[in-house]
Formats: sequence, structure tokens, C-alpha cells
Amino acid sequence: MVKPYLRQQALAHHAVDSVDPQVLQRVGLQFWVEAPRIQFAIRGDAQDQDFVAGIKKISGLTLPVKANTVSGSAEASLLWMGPDEWLFSQIESSTSAEFETEFNTALAEQHCLISDVSSSRVVLGLSGVNAREILMKATSLDVHPNVFSPGQCAQSAFARSHVLLHQINDDPGYHLYFHRSFSDYAYRWILDASNSLTPVA
Repeated sequence: MVKPYLRQQALAHHAVDSVDPQVLQRVGLQFWVEAPRIQFAIRGDAQDQDFVAGIKKISGLTLPVKANTVSGSAEASLLWMGPDEWLFSQIESSTSAEFETEFNTALAEQHCLISDVSSSRVVLGLSGVNAREILMKATSLDVHPNVFSPGQCAQSAFARSHVLLHQINDDPGYHLYFHRSFSDYAYRWILDASNSLTPVA
């Protein structure tokens, strides 16, 4: 595990705070790098009530069992990744080691797997009236509001990288989870794609 004083936030080299928000707002976008998040990959049996109760005890969230759904909020969520797999994601309020201890204690008697993947993904935020336009340029997912709406998530290719997409509100707003090694590419791609958008009135 990386020692805390050696940690560097992904994309810090871009000085993302220097991106002029007015430039993006003219084309109907808000774009940001989410604060560091605690992320855990969880594997288990959704039919096991003790497992479900243990997850809720620690996370405060109900385990989503319907495909491509999310429970929780933008700040803390459980995302469905597969029939027996979920991603717990929460804005960092304590160390991942503390969370891991709590998970392992609560689920000590359960047949399950909890893995700390906090450093594996970078979360980018994208919202605004043209946010869907950016997504439609990059992915084959159908993000029409009749099909994809708040509380849903999906995995897909994104401009030749991989993304886990979570719609967080009706703005529309999204969290885009990219593997850390692709985050620089995805960040640059989104900014470049925004240059081709038509300014909003």
C-alpha cells in the first residue's frame, strides 16, 4: 500500500483547477475531477441475507440486485457490476484500511470477497445540457433519458478506453470511472471533444 505522504492525486499534473469553467459553460458543460474516493470491489451472494445485512451495516446502503442499477447517492454508492459483483464508492472520509477492517469484521462468517481498489480508478464528473453529446461521441451506450436515467450505471468502451458510467442526476450529471492509466487520455479526450460542441444560447 502506498504510504499516505507519497500519494498524488491523479491528473494533478494538469492543474485542472486552471481550466476556465466559463469556456465549458458556453458549450453547456461542467467538467471536474472528483475528490479521492474509497472504492471496494465486493463479491458475494445477493440471496444470502446475512451478506446483504453485513454490507448494509457498514455502507448504510441497500445492495442493488437489478442489473445496471445503483443504490445511494453521488457521495456514496453501491454500483451493480454483475450478478455477484458490486463496487462500493464513497468520497474519502476515512482511510480505506479502516473501511476494509470494518467490512472484514462484519462479513467474517460470510463466503465473500472484499478488495480495496481505491487506487485503480479515477472518477471524472461531467454535467450540463451537452453532457450527453460528449457521451454519444465516445460510447455506443444508449444514454437517451428514456433508457438511461439517474440511479443507473453501465460499463462500456469510451473512445477506446473502458468506462463505468453512473448517472447521478437529471442535469444530466454523470460520474465516469476510468482506470487510472487511462485517466489522462480520457481527460484530454473530453476537453478536446468539447471544442466541437455548438455554444448554447
